[in-house]
Amino acid sequence: MVLTFPTAQFLCVVPPIAVGAKYDIDQSDSRWLPTCLHDGDGRLQEFLTESFSVEDFLSTDYARYVRLDPALVESLENVRSIMKRDFNAEVSVVRAYETASGDTEPYKLHHYGQGVEIELNVSSEATVVDLASAVIERAGHDFTSSGLGFGIELGQSSVYYHVQTAGVETWVAGDTSMSSNEFQQFVSKGLERAFRRIEPSNRQRSCSVFPPMAQSPDYQWQPSRWNRNGSTVVRHRCSIQATVTQFCQDTERYRQEQVDSLWSDLAGRHFTHPKQNVKIALDNCLKNYCGKCLEGTKLFSIPFSFCCVRTTVCVLLCCAG
Repeated sequence: MVLTFPTAQFLCVVPPIAVGAKYDIDQSDSRWLPTCLHDGDGRLQEFLTESFSVEDFLSTDYARYVRLDPALVESLENVRSIMKRDFNAEVSVVRAYETASGDTEPYKLHHYGQGVEIELNVSSEATVVDLASAVIERAGHDFTSSGLGFGIELGQSSVYYHVQTAGVETWVAGDTSMSSNEFQQFVSKGLERAFRRIEPSNRQRSCSVFPPMAQSPDYQWQPSRWNRNGSTVVRHRCSIQATVTQFCQDTERYRQEQVDSLWSDLAGRHFTHPKQNVKIALDNCLKNYCGKCLEGTKLFSIPFSFCCVRTTVCVLLCCAG
């Protein structure tokens, strides 16, 4: 069996019997997601993502074999991208996989290869709360929107998080800026905000197992979706072309609400082109062309995202004042 990461592949291995006990896991744990061991010997410098190598995830006892969930690794790269974009801050791994000897906190999933603790390296603006927010926005949302679960701990200078089978768990450690209840509310609100985002130009990130929610073009939707096949994570693309889809039916009311909202904002403006033509373009963009979207995508899928661009340009050119 092959374990596939964004930029590398590893064969699943079974360690020698003499050292097997240190890698054994409790498969009766309801949080466990099947992920195999891979051999890191001779490949420590190999990158699993654009920014993180095998060495970043080694156990504190420098064990030869490593257990890592690919979804966790990919989520970490996404979190790093957000912190780099918004704060020009780098993210580093404090602690990732642990063998049985280093697994001292049972509520965390280091030993299962499903948990990672991270911190900020250099930043003049970002705080640990900003880091937690990025984790919630990408990792928490991506896991939960894929039908999985999510756990996160806010520390004084670091954030721990993991992927699990179901549910959302939150903790605080040490003298943090939030109480347990405050952090729980912070996570809930962060996940809610993330679920209301749309991204017009990325079909790969437009899949969701959840029904569409009321949305606004001001949001940016950035989910991911994984299906598990043993230890391999397969990213699915929304690619079922259809004239009429369940998605179109489910979102008809929301799309009409957006048309009405936008048109209301434009009502008092002066149009240099026929007003009815602008209204038709707006209807076609958000409402009438839904049949050309792809099954499973959110509000603005690629087949008519270019129509949305044309409509925006048209509105800007046709309206003044």
